[in-house]
Amino acid sequence: MFAVAPRPDGILLDSNEFRFPLPKRFLKRVADELWPVDLRCYPDFAEVEKIKVALARDLGVEPDNLLLGVGSTELLDLISRAFGERDHRIVTPIPSFPMYAHYANLNDRKFVPVPLDDDLSLSSKVAEALLREPGSKSFYVCSPNNPTGLSIERETFDALASDPRAILCLDEAYAEYSGRSFVTEAATRDNVVVTRSFSKIGLAGCRFGYAVASKNLIRELAKAALPYALNSLTLRIAQIFIEEMPLIRAVVEDVKRERARLSTALANLPGFHPYRSDANFLLCAAPGDAAALARRLIELRKIWVRPFSPQSRLRDCLRIAVGSPEDNDILLDALRQESTIHAPRSE
Repeated sequence: MFAVAPRPDGILLDSNEFRFPLPKRFLKRVADELWPVDLRCYPDFAEVEKIKVALARDLGVEPDNLLLGVGSTELLDLISRAFGERDHRIVTPIPSFPMYAHYANLNDRKFVPVPLDDDLSLSSKVAEALLREPGSKSFYVCSPNNPTGLSIERETFDALASDPRAILCLDEAYAEYSGRSFVTEAATRDNVVVTRSFSKIGLAGCRFGYAVASKNLIRELAKAALPYALNSLTLRIAQIFIEEMPLIRAVVEDVKRERARLSTALANLPGFHPYRSDANFLLCAAPGDAAALARRLIELRKIWVRPFSPQSRLRDCLRIAVGSPEDNDILLDALRQESTIHAPRSE
């Protein structure tokens, strides 16, 4: 069972949210254009179709290649329900997004974890292990991967998509930060679904996502979808968001530049080792007890980062969302102080 804790105060770098201000023009349009929405009525199907047309134009696919959902999480659950029987397997390279195992359990599927390589990549060796899994299956692959930040390579995608017994579900929630996407390939293959979300580029509070797949797969997914899943306010905001996407992507570029600055600064701290990331967060090895460091950051500075369980292979790491430059400077100052206070003393 997954429980969501109340939102804490402080600098929140633990949930991979978009920490930069949204463009003022977008926010003004939201304020001006939401008030005519008639909250007494169910969402208008014409609004859904209008969004699909605009989104398809932006992605270079057709509207019939799209299915909208409540964030990508609803769609990932939908995929696990729509395809396969009880013996169907959800095969996932780990560590990755923990909800994949939850969807498998929820929908009476068998969850099969396959460890990533020593460098945390989905290497050809890992891909071969995924492909060796017998029977009916779905590959759930997060690219860029949460929590490692690494993207899937083209040859790995081709290998996994070539298995005729499998559905390849590619979770691209962070793809805007990587410059690499397989949406056009998904639109032309009958065993690939790409899920995307606006949550990581500024609309986490609206819960808007979409799936891209062949028209045949979209029809099958739509059979399992609930009617009126997206509310009228989210639909209107999403339409404005798509229309203002050039402004949003300009801010995404700012986040990517700040990611590089934060990574360099962390690498210059004693004992810290940030891994390369294609996402809006950094996985960073920390000196000493990483979980204890995360607790001290909360207690002393109200800075929230994500530690890992003592049983995880990432137990010596922290996952740090790329915050605003101001928030990142506060984090770096706190980590410098921690490095000084807890540095080993020479005899």
